[in-house]
Amino acid sequence: MAFRKKEFVFPATLTGTHEIKIRLKSSAHSGEVNHQPVLFTPATPDVILSGKKLSWRAVPGARRYRVMVNGITASEVESTSYNLQSDSFSEYQVIAIDENGLESFASEPVIANAKDISFELENVVAAALLPYKGYSGRGFVETSTTVNSIIEVPVSVSQPGRYLIDIRYANGNGPVNTDNKCAVRSLIVNSVKAGTMVFPHRGKGEWSDWGWSNHVAVSLDAGDHMLRIEYQSSNENMNIEVNQAMLDKLRLRKID
Repeated sequence: MAFRKKEFVFPATLTGTHEIKIRLKSSAHSGEVNHQPVLFTPATPDVILSGKKLSWRAVPGARRYRVMVNGITASEVESTSYNLQSDSFSEYQVIAIDENGLESFASEPVIANAKDISFELENVVAAALLPYKGYSGRGFVETSTTVNSIIEVPVSVSQPGRYLIDIRYANGNGPVNTDNKCAVRSLIVNSVKAGTMVFPHRGKGEWSDWGWSNHVAVSLDAGDHMLRIEYQSSNENMNIEVNQAMLDKLRLRKID
């Protein structure tokens, strides 16, 4: 559609205060304006697991809740609890839904029926002589580009299957929302690279704040295996010089 141009000018002699109004003379659209109300999604549920029961506080404005099991909808309930239907390893999340059908973010995943095997890393590498607290076992170990850049952990499993491997760690090198000192390591299982382990900042100076890395899924036969946590050139972060974390323990979780 072509529009005619018309120039509007202000004379150089103009003085004082003036008001400029720009009005739409006509519109090619003849339909009605589709006004919509301002709506907000419900808050995210905070879910806890006690025994075989999930529970959460009522979310303001929520009319029902969708229970997700391993990423798939299992049920929708109006109550604030849900009884587990399986004894196998499962990951649960809950989504709040309001009267308009708007959905909240899914809750933080809750793991049920996990069979954990833990390996204290200070049993294979000398414990760090640092005054941090909150660790399990007898201590924790440091890893950096120069200190314990390779940590070998012999493990044994009694049953074959798929396992999730993650590590409890601390990284106080930077704040949670910025900086570039995330620690990264390769996970080698029986001499074959299985994946990458990431240890993000947990707060500047927060070396006694422990959490879990991402997990890597691997298939293991029954018997002995060698896991290696290794700093490789591909694990270089944006800081380059600081790639450090404290490692508390390694965990295996059988998922099938």
